[in-house]
Amino acid sequence: EELLNKLMIKDIGKYDVIGFDVDHCLAEYNIRNLHQMTYKGMTDTLISDFSYPKSIQDLTPEQMNFSRNGSVFDSNTGYILKLGENHIVLPAYYGFTKLARHEIEKVYGTPPLVTNYVKEKNPHNGYWTFYTFFDSALVLMVAAGTELIKKKEIDKTPAQLFADARAAYIKNYTYWDAREMKKLDTYGNFYPAIVKAPHIYLQKREVIRKLLVELRKKGKGLFLASNSNFDYCELIMSNSFGSDWRSLFDFCISGARKPS
Repeated sequence: EELLNKLMIKDIGKYDVIGFDVDHCLAEYNIRNLHQMTYKGMTDTLISDFSYPKSIQDLTPEQMNFSRNGSVFDSNTGYILKLGENHIVLPAYYGFTKLARHEIEKVYGTPPLVTNYVKEKNPHNGYWTFYTFFDSALVLMVAAGTELIKKKEIDKTPAQLFADARAAYIKNYTYWDAREMKKLDTYGNFYPAIVKAPHIYLQKREVIRKLLVELRKKGKGLFLASNSNFDYCELIMSNSFGSDWRSLFDFCISGARKPS
């Protein structure tokens, strides 16, 4: 009730209808477990499908914490970039090594700008942007793959690493195409792990459930809008809020394709 009162005092009280996302909004993950599982699942694919050495999984705790959400992998150079206003390069990394300013300017000019970068979810012009917690293992994967290139443990260019990492991402996350929607527990490594042991990766959300109930009692219309397909929403929400979770909302949208 105290939390609800604070929210009502601030902004929520102004609105008649309130929308929520699922992942990392209503549903809260155990981030460390999720990160470790997604990294192992995708690198298992690199090992089995693309003959990467198992050493790609032998990372130090410090390296496992290398997560740069909002960063960009430049497959033209093999650098991981953080971009500021007007696409100026702020820090940059080659594998796990942070580059000196003069090294960045040697490639991207003074001031260092990425002039042909387009901010899109899908790769464009050789750039891959990592937006979410789900992408954090991808940043780690390309950094670890770059270290293998530097040590000559794999004979790959950054563009080839980019293609392999992208294929591993699709194999583990995209369980549908124009012809078929596969069952969650049969596709890739990511979804079966959560189906098998949701308690390892998801937190129970009793307090937020009470908040939603109180908002409805106060006459607020509530809806859910997720980019995930409904079967994944059902898995996540039922384990976080209970099997009757849909009763908390006036309507639910899955496959929302936000923000477009």
